[in-house]
Amino acid sequence: MVNSFWSDINIAQATFLSGLLTLFAAIGAVILGHFIFRGKVQDIQSAISQTENKLNQHLEHLEVTVSAVSEKTLDLDRLISSLGTRIGQIQTDIDDDQSDRAREDVATNLGEALEDSSTASVRDELNQVWEEIRSLVEQSAGRPEIDGRTRAKYLRIDRRNFGRLIDAVDEDGNLPAAGTARKANALRMSFRNRRAEPASDHVNEMKEYLTTINNAIYSAHNQNQHA
Repeated sequence: MVNSFWSDINIAQATFLSGLLTLFAAIGAVILGHFIFRGKVQDIQSAISQTENKLNQHLEHLEVTVSAVSEKTLDLDRLISSLGTRIGQIQTDIDDDQSDRAREDVATNLGEALEDSSTASVRDELNQVWEEIRSLVEQSAGRPEIDGRTRAKYLRIDRRNFGRLIDAVDEDGNLPAAGTARKANALRMSFRNRRAEPASDHVNEMKEYLTTINNAIYSAHNQNQHA
């Protein structure tokens, strides 16, 4: 009977029956594959999810570490800049003190009269204003925003020739109102040999230089913050 069934079907019936069997086989394969691989797919998805979580945790930890290192580096950079500025000031203070003592000894040996109290007061006031100007120049040369190698170059400049520092910082574009700083330095140098004594007008002139330099640095700082 079975042999008779297969013998009696025509080509169209055979084609239809073949397609139907193929469809059933495909459906069965999908169902079978679902039951066989369902657990493995879930395991793979779980592994991927765990890996992503671990990676995100590592990245968050890395960001915190990098931020902490950057902050420490910035603090160290600021400390180095502050020390460099202080070293420059000490170097100049020592040189000024030695120069003053040497000139006083010469004046005494030559029998020259010591300057009176009013002249000393004017000279002290002039020096105090100059110290503020010098501090502004040193601070401009030691700003943490300046490249470390450039700041090191400034530190190597002998403060006994302070004009060289002004020129170097100005050449790199790091000193606003550098021309005024040069004038202040020239005014200060004109009285270092004590051949002439400063007057109140000279003190007022130095104060004007200080105001100009201070305002220029303040303005440049604000422009950099809004840039």
